[in-house]
Amino acid sequence: MEDKKACVALQPEGTEILKHSRSAFCLVLGEKFGCTAEIHNVTNHTTSSFSHSKATIVPEIKYSKQLSNSLKLSVWKDDLTTHKADAVVNAANKYLHHGGGLALALSRAGGPKIQQCSDKIIKSNGRLQTGHVVVTPAGNLPCDIIIHAVGPSVSPNASEREINKASLLLQKAIWNILVKTNCTNLQSVAIPAISSGLYNFPRDRCANIIVSTVMLFNDQRNPNARSLEVRLVNNDDPSVKEMQRACMELLGPPDLMPTQNLSNAPSQSVLSSLDLGNMALHLKQGATEQETAFEKEMASMQKKLHTSTILSSTRGKSSGFHGGHGADTGTPHFVLFAPSPEALREAQLWCVQVLQKPSGEVTINNNHVVYFTQEDHASLMTLQDRFNVLITEFFREGKGGIRINGEPVQVGCAALEVEAMLCQAQEDFARSEEEDMQGDLEHMYVADDSGRRQQIERMSNRSYEKIQIDLDLNDRAVKEVLRKFEKCNLRILKLEKIENYALKQLFSFNRKRIQAQPPRLYQCVKAQFCNLICRVGFQREYAPPKEQKYGAGIYFTSEVDKARSLWADNGEEYIYFIEAQVLTGKDKRGSAELIVPPPIEKDPLVRYDSVTSGSGIHIIFNGQQAYPTYLITCSRQALF
Repeated sequence: MEDKKACVALQPEGTEILKHSRSAFCLVLGEKFGCTAEIHNVTNHTTSSFSHSKATIVPEIKYSKQLSNSLKLSVWKDDLTTHKADAVVNAANKYLHHGGGLALALSRAGGPKIQQCSDKIIKSNGRLQTGHVVVTPAGNLPCDIIIHAVGPSVSPNASEREINKASLLLQKAIWNILVKTNCTNLQSVAIPAISSGLYNFPRDRCANIIVSTVMLFNDQRNPNARSLEVRLVNNDDPSVKEMQRACMELLGPPDLMPTQNLSNAPSQSVLSSLDLGNMALHLKQGATEQETAFEKEMASMQKKLHTSTILSSTRGKSSGFHGGHGADTGTPHFVLFAPSPEALREAQLWCVQVLQKPSGEVTINNNHVVYFTQEDHASLMTLQDRFNVLITEFFREGKGGIRINGEPVQVGCAALEVEAMLCQAQEDFARSEEEDMQGDLEHMYVADDSGRRQQIERMSNRSYEKIQIDLDLNDRAVKEVLRKFEKCNLRILKLEKIENYALKQLFSFNRKRIQAQPPRLYQCVKAQFCNLICRVGFQREYAPPKEQKYGAGIYFTSEVDKARSLWADNGEEYIYFIEAQVLTGKDKRGSAELIVPPPIEKDPLVRYDSVTSGSGIHIIFNGQQAYPTYLITCSRQALF
């Protein structure tokens, strides 16, 4: 694990930047490199303009009723990432990939442990079935555990039949959550409006099902069971109002409640904890003498551990990057956690550029600037005034981005905020592409084992897989890839096969339409776009070449060395290539003004499949005409 973790000591400039833009910093690390940062000894002076919770939500009880001696039901308006309960429920997908919505918010707030534990569950047991639940540790969240529940997904304009079928699965998910509370001896559990957001289930039906399932669970529960409070917690008014309505209609008026809001309501069991390196010890406070004595012993151990840490840390490095937690406990620093050694090194390099060497001028190249909304442009004006910098947007010759000028530290703060905005635009664009892909797939049918037509399963948040290939494998295809790169004096560090069922189906559909053997072509990309291409395929926004001489499309090359010259050197730690099958079909020489392939004859509806330079450069205008097969990570050190 040490090659996936690094401690970074901050210089004064970097400390000052993180004081003002830590939320943006953490978001960009996650979006660009899949990394998480734990920041220590840095005061958060102001709230970042790009924070997941735009305003702090004061925990507020909207409804409360004692259903029996051992079960209480309440409705809350609160943020689940800060809500204090024994367990918080996550609206998960079948692959436990926490890539969007509530799942992403909980995963980011809780740290890398949540996704790591989720990945282990999937690796051991395979994907989850709809209605099933699993438990993982909560990481840095204020709860003890997370219960991941897979709710049903329905079409945006679902029929009554589809909703009725999904209702049974939602009831099953809620029931399994409640059963899990008995198994783990919880005293409080926070449940959101599962399936009602990204998964399109009607919010009113969702509320009715949750409340009625809690009632059924209460009726069948052992009267002598441990006391349990079921909290229906959401941070948006429509969901809170529906939960409140369902409770009023099904349970009647609430019990008498105190009128004040709860600024920081605790769960029924308060925890003390002691971090012992690779083990965390938790103690639930109670009234017994043994627990009180143990609490004192823990405090004593905490002092000894703190003293030992200070003594040992002074012997370590005082600045720079290194693998452990060697920074002085009083020194501003942060710890990076990465999914791979390569991602860690890329993140380290980026951190040096942003925090250790702030500049009076920063240029951020990202074509997603064209997707900024009116609200985003207003935010840029606010950032310009807040940090006293000049912000300029640009887009020319197929490449866009933002330039920031001013005092170095102020530019560093503004740059992080802008990067975060671009990352959000990038994610919104990817989700929109996924929706379009889903719409295309829903009109396609495949044959099952019996030859019957069967609709393709709805995409999950984790719709792709990267399988690392042994470079010593005696496989013809692998040897061919290695040979091509060795010929160009490139050392391959990692070769990953890409599997994306949805992209493969769409590519196959286009292959039948074009009816041509796809050549294997190459694209050179930035680190931050590698996973996005694996996820939603090739987009012109992800890898614009230095010059778009042959049209505003998606560029590929037939040779690896030509790819290195066609795309600008990004100055990253590694060089990333994607090998793809590309349906070039009927082609014609391109020209700079093209935004779609030219017509073959007079009929504008009959067009060429692609255009070409005539010397190894191929351009398509529809990303579904290409399927990514391998992600190839190369060292900058030449073979010879």
